[in-house]
Amino acid sequence: MNRLVMSLVLLCSACFPDSPGFDTSASGSSTATTGTSTSTGTSTTASTTTGGTSGATTADDIDEDGDGYSSGDGDCDDANAAVHPDADELCNLDDDDCDDEIDEDAVDAPTWYADADGDGLGDDTTAATQCEAPDKEHTWVDIGGDCNDDDDLVTDTSGQVTFVSAGGIVSDLTDDFSAATKSSPLPWAFTEAGTLRLCPGTWFSSLSAISVTGAVAVEGHGGAEQQVVIDAAGSERVMYAQSVELTISGVTLTGGNADVAAASGTYIQVGRGGAVAADASVDLTLTDCIIAENTASNGAAVALASDSLTISGCTITGNTTTDGTGALHFWAGDVAISDTLIQGNDGGVLNVDWSGVVLSVSDSEIAGNTGTVLVVEMTEDRVVTLSDVAIHDNDAAVHMSRSSGDGTVTFTCDEKRADPRGVWGNGAGAYIEDGTLISESCDWNGDSDNKSYDVYAADAKAEFLFGDDASFSCTASGCESLAR
Repeated sequence: MNRLVMSLVLLCSACFPDSPGFDTSASGSSTATTGTSTSTGTSTTASTTTGGTSGATTADDIDEDGDGYSSGDGDCDDANAAVHPDADELCNLDDDDCDDEIDEDAVDAPTWYADADGDGLGDDTTAATQCEAPDKEHTWVDIGGDCNDDDDLVTDTSGQVTFVSAGGIVSDLTDDFSAATKSSPLPWAFTEAGTLRLCPGTWFSSLSAISVTGAVAVEGHGGAEQQVVIDAAGSERVMYAQSVELTISGVTLTGGNADVAAASGTYIQVGRGGAVAADASVDLTLTDCIIAENTASNGAAVALASDSLTISGCTITGNTTTDGTGALHFWAGDVAISDTLIQGNDGGVLNVDWSGVVLSVSDSEIAGNTGTVLVVEMTEDRVVTLSDVAIHDNDAAVHMSRSSGDGTVTFTCDEKRADPRGVWGNGAGAYIEDGTLISESCDWNGDSDNKSYDVYAADAKAEFLFGDDASFSCTASGCESLAR
């Protein structure tokens, strides 16, 4: 009976929790009252919640400075409206954007340049944009433009073109070269051994070095990519040399024209050597250079009479040889070309003329030229070697012309290279009238076949096709495979 009464009491309490006279406690016992409830358990204060989050506003939710961010949103200084997570960092020794870093990537940071020679101009290659100077060991300035920071003569108005003699005497030629124009280029000649140094810019001039005792050099500061341009503006060759050791580096040679009356020489006559004419007894070196948009009947880029030519790390492009004998024309000497791009020239590329020329080309690409890439007069002592050279998408690849000798043209390729090396995709491959053509593991298919033939043996009147990594030997009488 007692259990029944207790159950009825609890049931009524659950159905009418707000009824006077009843109080439920955590312990499950209750005491009847007349309006005041007393619990033998622990009382709790009811609160209204939504989604489990308290609706009460806290100090972290208040945006004190009105910048759109409260401290709860990551504002690290809510008393300063200029400081918040989306603020620009400034050079003010404060953490403006609340990322726990000070003055990093500041929008008002200056650019510093190291000034090694103390002339007030810094070296652009050392540029550092930050609030403070990078270190205390060097002198830093906020003005760049010093193309030769080892020489305090070089500023923004002087020392842009200098001649440094072999004895170390410096002559400032800036005014002379700056006064030249496209319609009136400056003819300038080496009279003693030394280096002509040029800062970035376009300098309208034609240069010469004749019978100078000791080495001479033309040097563009910062390399060809810095756009040190010597432009003959069609008035002459860009450079004529005779009986001298000459090095040209870090410059672009353009606007040369050998087809003018002024461009005469001993063996290199009018019409030969648009950009550079290396006449008798010249040792010529071209490095890190661009030879572009020059004109000549023979050798629009370079003509060599003797003694040697080395080309490395250059680009030869857009030159026009009007008689089709090649942008690079050699009558005598040892020629070595490496790591060079020869592209987009009109009138052929390499012409090996007369006897006594030894030509080697390595790790280079010859593409997109009109005319024939390699024209060789096959004299008895002729030796031409092409190692890991890609010759593709030209009008024709090789013409070994009939002569009285039996020289050789040899292609050697590393078959393990991922990129193709050899002769492919040209209008025609190799046309043999004389001499011997050898291929050692070279690609004659590559990205596409040579359109007419890979090899044409003139005496046999026969065409031959080869695949990639091909090794063979051909003469005018025919071809045979070589063991690998």
